[in-house]
Amino acid sequence: MSYESLFNKMQFELGMLDRGPRPLELLDGHLLPKGTVTLIATDAGSGKSTSSIRAGASAAATGLWTMIGRKQHPEPLRVAILLGEDNNRSFESVLAGLPDDTKLHIRTGVNEKRLLISPFLSFAKTQEEGELFDVEGKPTDLGKSVMRAMREFKPDVIVLDTSTSLSACSYLDRQHAKHTINALNELADDTNSAILLMLHLTKTGSEKLTKESTANDMIRGVSGSAGLIASTRHALAFAPCPPGKFENVQMSDERDTLWMVGVKTNAIPDAAFKIFPVIRDYNERVLRTTDLDGVPLLQTDEGAEKKLQEELRAALPLAIRAAAELRSPFIQKASSKLSVQALAAGPLVDLLPKASASQITDALSQLERDGKIVPCTASRAGGSLVWDVPDGVFARETEYEQITGEKLTVRKGAPLFLELKERMEDLRAVDAETEMQAVEKKARAAEKEAQKGQVEEETGEVKAPAAEAKVTGVEPGSDALDAELMADLDNL
Repeated sequence: MSYESLFNKMQFELGMLDRGPRPLELLDGHLLPKGTVTLIATDAGSGKSTSSIRAGASAAATGLWTMIGRKQHPEPLRVAILLGEDNNRSFESVLAGLPDDTKLHIRTGVNEKRLLISPFLSFAKTQEEGELFDVEGKPTDLGKSVMRAMREFKPDVIVLDTSTSLSACSYLDRQHAKHTINALNELADDTNSAILLMLHLTKTGSEKLTKESTANDMIRGVSGSAGLIASTRHALAFAPCPPGKFENVQMSDERDTLWMVGVKTNAIPDAAFKIFPVIRDYNERVLRTTDLDGVPLLQTDEGAEKKLQEELRAALPLAIRAAAELRSPFIQKASSKLSVQALAAGPLVDLLPKASASQITDALSQLERDGKIVPCTASRAGGSLVWDVPDGVFARETEYEQITGEKLTVRKGAPLFLELKERMEDLRAVDAETEMQAVEKKARAAEKEAQKGQVEEETGEVKAPAAEAKVTGVEPGSDALDAELMADLDNL
């Protein structure tokens, strides 16, 4: 085969340039993307199976998905649920515990041929092979048959509960895990379905979590699945919430419990390595990462981020201006001990909104783009770039030195907390007074203009516009201008 022939087969379709990327579709409007596999790990008995059955039945009957997030789809969905840990007898107990509305949804979904719920253990006994994947994680003949049937069914959702009960593989080997994940991702891509593969957390992995634990800590607690976690693009780990983690979350029933979910993903950028609160309903054993109004917490989180950035963009120029006036300007580089990012975790913690270094950096970048702050080279600070406001002394260092005949001094060390706090409060008071004066001046000018118009209307006289009066009477380059600049600098 010539290279041209091989390359023609390998080359991407040029029409893709015009189509653009596929829009991100979320089954639940929050954390469950379509077209890929999501690993869902939690403790045994947490309610993940009941949650998936209730959500799947509701979606097949009405289009409303209710597990993790909550989303009303325009049409009923096609759903397949394989329960690898249940046989017919144990599934009877599961059905008995479901509320009446879910039983009705199941009946509707099955009769309309949009819902498959399989107690897979009983089915497996009738087959030569009892698992979907072999010891190397590759699809068995049974697994291949099931996947072919899924492609014909074209489901929106496939739930596989659990990986250990539907596979003969231990998934300690990453290559074995890739066999399974690749096969499922191919199925998800072909059908544009959300495939939910259930796993278990280790007991110790759940019990050792604290309010300081990260999403990575939770993901590492997934039982015997290092290969699966490493191979997947999207994984969620659920565990009971340690005391003090989300104290502001309110639950409708005192018997409900507070859980949390850690997210590993490169499928949903805004959710990567975040932890969200989860409400586990006592009566229904359903896991929901939505607030009580049904708004996805990811949207709430984005709103909180926007509010925090607004607060930072309001507070940072004031802190930068105050520090510069105290001759202890903030250094621009984050690695410096005098940087805004470093001080935000120290003396500024009670003066600025609590934020990470990256959030502060984002706010500083936006403020610089907007011209609200400027980096200046301060010769007395070792040539470092320091922050100041555009009309500050470090932004006008050359003018300052030309007028005063002195070098602009820089104090060593960080600004003292109380000193900085007092200066910021003084500046707020001055700014408020200046703003009030500007409003009053504008009101007086408007009132004067209205009176003038009324006189002209009454007399029928319209005066020619007068020459613009000089506000200061100061000519450029005069000694009076230098005096005015000195007065401004003394006030800083």
